[in-house]
Amino acid sequence: MQRKSPGLHIDPYRQNKLYHIKRDGSGYTADSISRAAELQPFTVNYRKNELQENEIKYYYFTSYYTKEQQNELEAFCKQLGTRFYDIVQEYTETSSIIGIPGSVSTRSWTYFTLKGLTLEQKLPAIKAINEIFRFKNNDQLKAPGSFPKIYLPDTIIKRR
Repeated sequence: MQRKSPGLHIDPYRQNKLYHIKRDGSGYTADSISRAAELQPFTVNYRKNELQENEIKYYYFTSYYTKEQQNELEAFCKQLGTRFYDIVQEYTETSSIIGIPGSVSTRSWTYFTLKGLTLEQKLPAIKAINEIFRFKNNDQLKAPGSFPKIYLPDTIIKRR
């Protein structure tokens, strides 16, 4: 109709695109919807996820760290005014090796829960922890990525 009527103009209206992302251990699925805020008002209800008894909420995770990295982390914690073990939780799992009687296998992980930090301190802390664990002897990995990163917390279920 617009081409047939020279004086008629169709004005675009503002649309909001909402995404619902479901994450699992191996990936994610995303769903989206577009809504015109002026024509189709909507409300977003946020649900606060409660941790189960055997879950740990963490922001950064590593399987091991060197003494030098621990010294850097402890110095960083002093700058924040908190202790190292207030923001770090170590989890060790011991299990027997199948087929070898009396043998045990121990695996350890370190989770940065950042419990002692305020919300404003968490993002700089995650960035600093990420920088401490960056490969320092490998020049091509020193340069930070050109894209901004979104850091979201994750959970792990501790086995008893």
